[in-house]
Amino acid sequence: MSQCIRRLLLIVGISCVVSSVAACQQAAAPSLAPTAPPVGITLLSEAIAAGAPSAQQPVTLAGYVFATTQGLTFVSRVAFGPEGSALPAEPAVVRVWLGEQNSVKHSLQLRTAGGVQYAPALVRGALEGPGRYGPAGAYTYQMSTPAIEAWSPVETTVGELLDQPQAYVGRLVRINGGLLVRDGVGLLVDRLGPGGIPEQKARQIKLRGAINEEALLAHLKRSAGGLVYFGQVQVEGVVRAGLLVPLAIIPVQ
Repeated sequence: MSQCIRRLLLIVGISCVVSSVAACQQAAAPSLAPTAPPVGITLLSEAIAAGAPSAQQPVTLAGYVFATTQGLTFVSRVAFGPEGSALPAEPAVVRVWLGEQNSVKHSLQLRTAGGVQYAPALVRGALEGPGRYGPAGAYTYQMSTPAIEAWSPVETTVGELLDQPQAYVGRLVRINGGLLVRDGVGLLVDRLGPGGIPEQKARQIKLRGAINEEALLAHLKRSAGGLVYFGQVQVEGVVRAGLLVPLAIIPVQ
């Protein structure tokens, strides 16, 4: 297949993700087969979107814990700054204050990025809010006595996730691959060739949500026309409704 034809196929494929034009459906990257949400595990973003939680109803939230000198906070996603430091991908008003909880830090398998400590975790307890919690009342939600445990990622590949989606329901997966982004819409490809063109027979997964972190995009390369960002990344995420929800996208040098 000539390079020109492969470039055309890439543009068509990504355009199908951005638009819903019926004529492009066969060219779009495949989705995973729809799967039911895992019983008992809720992404923090899903809990917040569902509205004010009941303080009497315990939930198990999946996301990331950040350890600071003031205590622990819980967030939906992790972003990375220009210097490689980890930071919550959302403002404080949609984070959860967990309190001091210093005794559990040793069990969380904390990572360090740019002097910041964080780790994927499952947090179970009664989600309280909206209100004013934590230092200076900066947090809208809190868990006053949460049970916190490490949430270890499972290493897999794009192909394995496509072939056996049920095996990864409710699990945090970690996948290395090539990221393609156009207009905030992302695809994860198992093999990218020169110029960001997927290799022949490369497998692809659609990512849910906008990919618009400035530091991440600045790390990626751009296509000749400037419309598509591309580069090697490591993604940690979960499967939801046939898509891969990225909770952390880490650029790979």
